[in-house]
Amino acid sequence: MSWRGVSARWFPAIRWIAISWIVVFWRLGYSSLVDPDEAHYAELTREMLQSGNWLVPLLDGKPFIDKPVLFHWLQGASVLLLGETEFAARLPTALAALGLFGMTRWVGEALFDAEAGTLAAVMFATIPATFALANIAIFDMVFALFLFGAVGCLLVAAKQ
Repeated sequence: MSWRGVSARWFPAIRWIAISWIVVFWRLGYSSLVDPDEAHYAELTREMLQSGNWLVPLLDGKPFIDKPVLFHWLQGASVLLLGETEFAARLPTALAALGLFGMTRWVGEALFDAEAGTLAAVMFATIPATFALANIAIFDMVFALFLFGAVGCLLVAAKQ
């Protein structure tokens, strides 16, 4: 196999690894929890783990039912696996961003063609809002993944 054949085959994978690293994972655990909401959610998860109560997030020992508990479950599982670090608190959001990249590509490919799906995913991955929200420990990226995933599945099913 020639060098051109190898590079043409591996270029898409290398491109996605580079985009994912730069947008999502680069410096994921370096800075401390600076956004007030980020620290707030991390504290809710920490108290949930400390109390052993996985059903109701707690804040100052009192139930705090402001958002669905799924985000805290994901964050709690990450913290249990990786320890109480900024990286662990932010990992569910980062993985949700990767899921959104994949979902965007899949929906674009299913509704139009492979090129449209790839371009849509690259454009979504490189907009400033994705840079801002893909590596902080807040609920928004996980919510967007499930919301867009549901709408995307509906659109693809309607086309079939």
